Amino acid sequence: MENRKLTAWSPWTTRDFARLVPVLGGGVLVCAVAWTAASGQTSLEDQVGWMSLGVMGLAVCFSAQAIWLLRGRRAVHAYVRDVLGCSGSPLAMTDRRSVTQAGAPSGLLVAGEDLRRFHRPECPIASGREWPTGARELHEESGREACGVCRP
Repeated sequence: MENRKLTAWSPWTTRDFARLVPVLGGGVLVCAVAWTAASGQTSLEDQVGWMSLGVMGLAVCFSAQAIWLLRGRRAVHAYVRDVLGCSGSPLAMTDRRSVTQAGAPSGLLVAGEDLRRFHRPECPIASGREWPTGARELHEESGREACGVCRP
């Protein structure tokens, strides 16, 4: 896998866009040609071949979009793996039974000053960071939401 840099806007590189646009353009062009040619035919037998060509054009467009989305998903997964330092998903680092059975915490929760979510101190996203601690009410008053990984 090529070395990628995840930007603040997109997990895709300009190379990904450069590959997507011509393939999508070709698929749309094939669909337009098929539509135009089929609309000039009066009988169904004459239109079937053109409709098949149009379906192939749509298949090319859908395939290009699926590959593009999967490449972006792979880039996001690699970024999460680099940030969290784990080889699997973020949930794989925590014991799901202890997270879901713990319920509301009695201790303090942590969050970065400009972040939208608060976490348990043992959360894989928050571990190793020196974020300030506070009560759940304090975090909720400042507009933060609970983390989806540790579910505080």
